[in-house]
Amino acid sequence: MPISAIGRTERALGNRDAGYTLVEALTTLVIVGLMASAVVILAPGPDRTTGRFAEGMAARIAAASEESIIVNRPVGLFLTDEGYGFARLEATGWRQSAPTSPLAFRPWPEGVAPSVVSAGAEDAALDEGLVARFDTMGGATPTRILLSGDGVRWIVEIDGQGRAHVERAR
Repeated sequence: MPISAIGRTERALGNRDAGYTLVEALTTLVIVGLMASAVVILAPGPDRTTGRFAEGMAARIAAASEESIIVNRPVGLFLTDEGYGFARLEATGWRQSAPTSPLAFRPWPEGVAPSVVSAGAEDAALDEGLVARFDTMGGATPTRILLSGDGVRWIVEIDGQGRAHVERAR
């Protein structure tokens, strides 16, 4: 049997490659642990689900405010127990946005309960079912909507200029 210059045989070198070293096994465990922790950090929790919904609602409110200016017709926000949507004031009365519109009716996520915390002094001027109205000049009914779900609460606030802000309620 031939012996190598460092005193090992070919057979001994071949057996060495048959398994994993401790360093290789620990490296694999570290990589798997990092990937698992990334999944846990990025997975949406209940507060993130409600928060993302509130942010989406605020973006749609801003779009409704802009649409009222662009089409030169008032747009209203209405809330129901099932969800929320927008309607435009036409000559025949309020008309809900088409189902294909970005301002179409959206259902509440499971477990989310909305409530109107406050509305502006123009409350009496709002038509039945509307919680906010966006006029053709960029103004809006100041309104605060509380979204409660899964132990967390978010406030979507509409200011007098039709801008929407989202904050976590304390």
